Amino acid sequence: MNPSWTIVLSGLVGAVVGATAAIVAQFLANRLAFKRELLRFQIQSFERFRTEFTEDENLRRISIKKEPLSDDEIDDYLGFF
Repeated sequence: MNPSWTIVLSGLVGAVVGATAAIVAQFLANRLAFKRELLRFQIQSFERFRTEFTEDENLRRISIKKEPLSDDEIDDYLGFF
């Protein structure tokens, strides 16, 4: 095999390997960013839920009530969720 073809061939192989590595790296970065955003969304949703629940006087009263709930209290409680 001619040495010039060996150089060209090794360059093409290097380009293919480099392009494949770049594509794989992009997919991996996209996947990690998606997981990070999903986690951030879950934390923000929980914080918003907790804040709204603790600020609602009626829901706090219902949540600590020991006796059975009335139909209106059950509707209020389920309506929040």
